[in-house]
Amino acid sequence: MERGFVAAGARSGFALGLAAGIACASAAFMLYGSIVAPAAAIANETPRTGASTPPWHAGVAQGSLTAAVQASARLLPGVGAAPVGSVAMKSTAGEVHELLVRAEEHRRKREFAQACTLYAAVASRGGMTADAWADYADAQASVDGRIAGEPARHVAAALALDPQHPKALWLQASLAHEERRYADALAAWRRLQAVVPPDSSDARIVEANIAEAARLARS
Repeated sequence: MERGFVAAGARSGFALGLAAGIACASAAFMLYGSIVAPAAAIANETPRTGASTPPWHAGVAQGSLTAAVQASARLLPGVGAAPVGSVAMKSTAGEVHELLVRAEEHRRKREFAQACTLYAAVASRGGMTADAWADYADAQASVDGRIAGEPARHVAAALALDPQHPKALWLQASLAHEERRYADALAAWRRLQAVVPPDSSDARIVEANIAEAARLARS
């Protein structure tokens, strides 16, 4: 068990269809411009508002691109625009995955502050898993120098999703030991002992921690 604080071409058919749609849109626009007086059109035109929702990745006008693709697709016979909700869901899922990959890269490099920033971004999008919460707790504890406080809340979130999550249990036991709640630490170590492979190095460490917590709980 790794611990920080405690020891990916669009299909050619679609591309050709999209290109044809854009060409149709361009031709329609040029025909319109040659027939309708530009001055009258400008005078009577109602200003259009831009997309108000910012894109997930900075500097790219995702809303404008989506609108252009949908308008082009409607010009193609038998082709309809993808539902907006479906586009948003795919975008969000891809975004969350990318953020988690980047966070893990930073965490493995022991760049814990950068990892925490990315985990917080995933949490704000509702994309956290038990693994992500446990890794967030690990990284935040490494930044703070303790598990109490914000890291402990991340541990609780991980265990709420998976009560037998090994890393979250490890952190929970370590938190109790940190706060000198040795009976609670002993209980958490025993829960962890039930889920780690019995012949692993982790199991041997857990066994030693159980003995230590039991001794401290008696004193």
